[in-house]
Amino acid sequence: MNPSVIPKGWEFRGIGVNPDGSTRPMTFKLLHVYEKATGKNVDELFLKKFPMQTWKAALNFIEDTTKERLMAKMQMVDAYPVNIEPTSGQIYSNYTTSQLPSGHYIFDMEISNVKATKVFPKFGNLF
Repeated sequence: MNPSVIPKGWEFRGIGVNPDGSTRPMTFKLLHVYEKATGKNVDELFLKKFPMQTWKAALNFIEDTTKERLMAKMQMVDAYPVNIEPTSGQIYSNYTTSQLPSGHYIFDMEISNVKATKVFPKFGNLF
């Protein structure tokens, strides 16, 4: 899905990369991110982890009726705001994208399979 419109501050999951007959399994890796207008590398923004609260256990609506019980099932983790799912190539993000400046970005992706590893510059767009 190009461009991938990532809603700032919200969770997002795009569609996977169409392998178009390539040998599987494939591995996908986000390499670099650039400002689209200037070409400036902004890896320090996108490849930085931010604190994020997440679930460590499933919520039970019958038993988890107090704030204390809910908070016992939560934990703080450090997370990248934008990721590439390594086996499907799906772009996904979380609410820590609220820490990023709004704008238009392009990214490089590395794709590997048993036959080769190739870097695809300016593979996709993020908005």
